[in-house]
Amino acid sequence: MKLTIAVITMNRAAQLKEALESCLAQETEFLIIDNASTDDTELTVTTLLENCGYPYYYEKLPENLGVGGGRNYAFSKSNGQYVYVLDDDAVIDVEKNPDFFSRALQMLVDNPKIVTLTTQIYDVVWEANRVDNDNREIAPKIRLCKMFCGGSHFLRKSFFPTQPYLPNKYGYEELLPSLLVMDAGMYNGFAP
Repeated sequence: MKLTIAVITMNRAAQLKEALESCLAQETEFLIIDNASTDDTELTVTTLLENCGYPYYYEKLPENLGVGGGRNYAFSKSNGQYVYVLDDDAVIDVEKNPDFFSRALQMLVDNPKIVTLTTQIYDVVWEANRVDNDNREIAPKIRLCKMFCGGSHFLRKSFFPTQPYLPNKYGYEELLPSLLVMDAGMYNGFAP
């Protein structure tokens, strides 16, 4: 398995459906970790993924582990060489980016020093892009960023021997893996 798409969710069944629908791709496993939802999340997942043709894993946790804890749990369950993490309230613009996954995976394959790859996130509330970078290209169409943005990112699984994220509930879960990458002389990339 080359790619695992991991989504951590809690009580966002309708948004989760949109997020998952935007990710239907080839050579993919879906991994949904439910942080103790009380809405129709499980029904949404099974209805959408049961007959989609892709392997999927859904688990409802008895308690909310938060974003960091949920991502670590998903990371430990993933089978892909690369793990793509998408927030449950985000969607991929497949009309503008129909080859989103294949292009991102090719960037990682072609650039083994890039361990994390963040994609641009347009925030509809802020009406602005959320990812900052220092505009230095480290590879064609890939810029350097110090801390990757958690809402839409790829991880090279082989780099991390254990669960990479800070296990806090919310905020700056990406700090530790970003620092580990930089300390090893590798790169956190940003592909706008």
